[in-house]
Amino acid sequence: MAMLAEKDGELKVAMKQLAEAQADLKIIQDKLAGLKEIFQLNIAEKTQLEINANKTKKMINTARTLIGSLTDEQERWSKGAIEIGDEKKKLIGNVSLATAFISYCGPFDATFRQILQNEYFVGDMKKRGVPHSASLELTSFLVDEATVGEWNI
Repeated sequence: MAMLAEKDGELKVAMKQLAEAQADLKIIQDKLAGLKEIFQLNIAEKTQLEINANKTKKMINTARTLIGSLTDEQERWSKGAIEIGDEKKKLIGNVSLATAFISYCGPFDATFRQILQNEYFVGDMKKRGVPHSASLELTSFLVDEATVGEWNI
């Protein structure tokens, strides 16, 4: 009986230690569950940040492509502006040639009109230094293609 009482005392001590160990295990398991939850949240946040980073990279690449395209457009527009400026300078001579042609060439045939236009009118503008287009097509200068098309019907 003494041995039973001794073993019963050891059992109570062991059960108390087991209860303490199980309480410690429960605290650790709760802490582990909390850490797993934080880990899952951090993994989800990391995944979202990677998705956002990839979207940002795509937007940067698109922006670089657009900037490259706009650089090409700037060159084209600069050339166009130079051409428009050149045409603007020649406009005075072209209008003078057209008005002279309308004023003086009406009663003449096409051959004499060409002589007047090329030799007299253009020659006079060259002599005076008036800028003009080298080969001005008066019909297209005076009338747009739609109007010419209407008269050809």
